[in-house]
Amino acid sequence: MYKKGKNCLLAVLASGSMAGSIISFAAENSTTVYESSMQNSYIKLSVEQDPNQGKFLRYKLDTSGGQSSNSKDDNQKLTYGNFYSGLTVLNINGANYTYGRGETVGTPSFDADSRSHTSQQRFGDTVIEQKLQFAEGFTKGYDDMLKITYTVKSAPENTNIGLDILIDPMISDDDKTEISANDVKIMNETVFNGSVPKEWKVTKTNSGDVTAYGKINENAPDSLIFANWDSIYNELHDFQPDMNAPIEDGAADFRWNTAAASAGKEYTAYYGIRN
Repeated sequence: MYKKGKNCLLAVLASGSMAGSIISFAAENSTTVYESSMQNSYIKLSVEQDPNQGKFLRYKLDTSGGQSSNSKDDNQKLTYGNFYSGLTVLNINGANYTYGRGETVGTPSFDADSRSHTSQQRFGDTVIEQKLQFAEGFTKGYDDMLKITYTVKSAPENTNIGLDILIDPMISDDDKTEISANDVKIMNETVFNGSVPKEWKVTKTNSGDVTAYGKINENAPDSLIFANWDSIYNELHDFQPDMNAPIEDGAADFRWNTAAASAGKEYTAYYGIRN
């Protein structure tokens, strides 16, 4: 059902109508908001909205229509199928906190106009905002990636913050997946320090039918770690990969080292598909 719009778009482009192409892109990127999710023609974001759940404010990502040229990736998982396995850990002045388990500030909400879900939490005297937004990825005009941003809204002087965003890819029904970065297959647990790959991808094992991509634009992390999910999950900010350990259940960790952080500092990562 999402392919018909793509065919119309191709016809418009072929006719050379720039105005028409802008309208078509806008329609494809148009976002529908539900109680606990939002979606456009490419991807679907779900967020745990129940504050009584330990997974409060965690999220998962699926395709809706997926890639324009691939009917096999419609309605497929891009992350593990529950809210538990992906999380964000903040290290504030030496203490670790999980986002979602702080004191909620305001009311978390979806917004169709900005195509985003926004929430804020207080950890001691520091307030952090999580913004999950549909954004342009590799292809101009396609909001087919999830932009994940954490912003320091307020913090006392001399506050030091480190942050880890853990993504647990699951491609369709495949939890193992195949990971590559800079076109090199990642076989064992690996860490990229300093100069991190600007893009990486995850495919279904032995199949290219469904592919997810990670991307780094602004506010690059200090490290990008690929590791076994069960090894990294419980010690996220302190984890060091075992370079001899084969990856059997891959996870990706965007890590910013602990450093001085004042209001306005941002930490950003992208995950989604590629048209």
